[in-house]
Amino acid sequence: MFALRTFRNVFFSAIVIFHLCFITSAWRMDLHNNTVKGSSLSLFQKERQLQDENHLDPVKNAADNETQRSVRKSAAIYKPETTTMNNIVASLFRLTQEEDNTCILLRVDAVIEVKFQTKLGSNDQADLYVPDDAEVSGDCSNEDEAKLILKWKNFQFTWEFSKTLGGERWYVKKLELIINTVDKHFEHIKTDDKIVTLSTTQNYGTLLFMTPVGQSYSCQKEISVVVSNVNQPTMKGYVLLRAFTVQPFIFKNDEFGPAYQCSPIGARAMRTETVPFIFGITLAAVAVLTVGGYAVFRHFKIKKVQYDTME
Repeated sequence: MFALRTFRNVFFSAIVIFHLCFITSAWRMDLHNNTVKGSSLSLFQKERQLQDENHLDPVKNAADNETQRSVRKSAAIYKPETTTMNNIVASLFRLTQEEDNTCILLRVDAVIEVKFQTKLGSNDQADLYVPDDAEVSGDCSNEDEAKLILKWKNFQFTWEFSKTLGGERWYVKKLELIINTVDKHFEHIKTDDKIVTLSTTQNYGTLLFMTPVGQSYSCQKEISVVVSNVNQPTMKGYVLLRAFTVQPFIFKNDEFGPAYQCSPIGARAMRTETVPFIFGITLAAVAVLTVGGYAVFRHFKIKKVQYDTME
């Protein structure tokens, strides 16, 4: 009986320690990773400060009272694959696979703000537009992964898509901006690297724009996604998405599927299944340890009884 009580005490102590060290910490970090930023001023009306935002949710929404920005000059001449909505010009980018079937569609008015420090010690900002005639490429060969690449002079903007484990939903796994700093927008930039890569943070695999497969994600509120690089602390980018609709994994036709609208307050990153996964692993481990411990206890108890009987 003493051995059984000792085993129980040690076992339950181990469970408590594991819960405090791993489960509670993971839960707090997961909640921390899904904090959504807010702002009451337009991103063009008020200059942001260069501060550490990597611990925040990469997705942010513009306030309802923002003043609408002017239509970009590069889209002044309307094209067949350009649409207008609320004085915003949105360009349509289409990636086709074999037999000219569409696999990814992206319609958006995309503005990219890049904050950086100069060699003179001052802060500067480059305001970029994704042009209508950006070169479109990518990869749709994998059923569960897809990539859309937009290229224009000195820049490359990549969207990486993925499906959830069950294959029922898709999401944006990563947004990545590659910059050639010789571009005129980055004169006197404080960096020795000619090529700089900024991307969304991958803390606990934040899932952007989670949407059922077969549907398009649509949001008419302005969305701002933070892109950064830990090796470039003096640079930070903000990808501003307006009149935004996107859909990967298109397999039925060449047009957008039914729209999955963002919430009334706009888009936000979805919390990953990190905590439920760890909790499930913990329960499984507890079950295995309980059964194993009881089996060991019974084994030695039976041997002891047999030994006492023989005596």
